[in-house]
Amino acid sequence: MRDPKSYAKYQVYFFLYLAVVCELLIIIVERDEAEQGWLLEQARLKQTIASMIENLQSAVPVSVMRGATEMKVGETRTFTFAVSGLGARDEVTVNPTIAVRSRGLTIDSLIYPLTIRDSVLRNEHGERIYQFAWRAPRTGEYEFAARTGTNFTETRDEDSVKIGPLVIARDLFQEITGKDIDDIPSESIRNTMLVHVISTAEQLGVHASNLSTTAGYAVSQKIEVEGTTPEKADARPSVGRIVRRGRDLYWEHTFDEPGSYTVSVNATDNRGEGGKSHAAASFVVDVKGSALAKNPPEKVFANETFRFGIAVAGLNEMSQYRWTVLTDGKEVKRGSGTMVDYKPTAPGRILVKATYDGRPYPVGKSGVSEFPIRVEDTPWQIYDQSFAANGEYPLRHKFEFRAARFGKRPGEYSKPVPGSEIRIEAEDELGNDLLDDFDAQVAGDHTVVTFWLKGRLQTEVVPATFTIRIGRESERYAIRLYRDDATLRP
Repeated sequence: MRDPKSYAKYQVYFFLYLAVVCELLIIIVERDEAEQGWLLEQARLKQTIASMIENLQSAVPVSVMRGATEMKVGETRTFTFAVSGLGARDEVTVNPTIAVRSRGLTIDSLIYPLTIRDSVLRNEHGERIYQFAWRAPRTGEYEFAARTGTNFTETRDEDSVKIGPLVIARDLFQEITGKDIDDIPSESIRNTMLVHVISTAEQLGVHASNLSTTAGYAVSQKIEVEGTTPEKADARPSVGRIVRRGRDLYWEHTFDEPGSYTVSVNATDNRGEGGKSHAAASFVVDVKGSALAKNPPEKVFANETFRFGIAVAGLNEMSQYRWTVLTDGKEVKRGSGTMVDYKPTAPGRILVKATYDGRPYPVGKSGVSEFPIRVEDTPWQIYDQSFAANGEYPLRHKFEFRAARFGKRPGEYSKPVPGSEIRIEAEDELGNDLLDDFDAQVAGDHTVVTFWLKGRLQTEVVPATFTIRIGRESERYAIRLYRDDATLRP
């Protein structure tokens, strides 16, 4: 019988084999778990894409027709046809057509671009808008049947498809949705609208146009009455009031806040009870905030023309603006239009008063169209310097600038500075005087001043300051000087 110790080496082999088997089992388990995780992430991704596709398919472009739904015989009206919901990559690919039908028969066809024309190629809301005009031939009910199409869904090439802004592989689309892109109808967008045509004497009619105004400004417009005389009509609006001016009816109101307001007007006449004695109309008032595009200047300079705009959003008839400039309560200039321009001749205070359609108008939430402006004397100023604060210059640098009396900019009004009014002081950090000499020469409407520095620099770069004084005005510059044989440091 063998000694049991002789089996020891076989036990080692066994445990090594067992360890290898366990390691392989661990690798297999980890691989299966990783594969399951990858499959789970893939399923989640497909679910997300499927949800995106579903949402996109529920937001396909639509078409809307807008215009009068009631017309008189012989009347011509303009209608709009809009394709809404267009994305950045979407285009109208099927030109719009409109079939006009009466009693089931097509009596007219409107075709782009012959009788349907572009109005807005694409606005900020993702709409492409068309316009068409139609003349009512006779009484009855007419149906406008519109048809167009977009590339909201399309095959980009053999391997990819487009759904709105999303472009994905065609096989992935088929795998996720179970459909082929060709099975999804998207090219045909249809819409209908009914228009009722009446005779001119058939019933009472009222009409009012959309308009814009600004918050805080009383707005009004004439209400057109048909079928009877205005004095025999009684109208009641949903917002505001109706007033009579002579024989005509006018609607008027003052809106306190910006926004878009729909106003309905219901009218009756004295022809007795029944459908022919009533009429209704509605219009939209676009109320803007009454802020100026740019605030007027608080101060200006004498002998220089200033300009500023007085128009506010919502009051859009530029010819209705009038303005006057007053100094000490006396009118010195008046004008029309939206731009005020005036050249004051002396310091003081002026007042600009503006009106729209003969009345003051609101500016901001609490202001009115009156603008006080302070006029200051034109100061001495320097410009076109050959140096700048914190710059480094050689000691022998030619320092030069121009000096003149002007306001915002030299040009319209500019006077040279007398040399006797100019003083220059220059010193190093130890207080040593560095000014060598300066020269002032009058050149037309300004003075050219040149000065030079002197001294011995003890180090490679020396801090220095110089001050330019013109009358009571002064400007101080801190610079650094270096010897002419030194190298300017970066």
